[in-house]
Amino acid sequence: IDCTFQGFGKQHLQTYLHEFMYRFNRRFIRAESFQSLLGLGTLRAGLTYQDVYDASRRENSTKIKRCTATG
Repeated sequence: IDCTFQGFGKQHLQTYLHEFMYRFNRRFIRAESFQSLLGLGTLRAGLTYQDVYDASRRENSTKIKRCTATG
């Protein structure tokens, strides 16, 4: 966290953990990760801070199944 991020609020913690687990689970599959990134970049519009903030608030207000890391 120290090298990549300067910090994040509590409301963004679960979103950060989802991203961390996604990257951790795909750390040995570089080509597939790159293809996924390219595919997502062509299919989705960019997110604004408000999009991330609203999603984080929704996620914290409802109970959802939490992801777990593998490996």
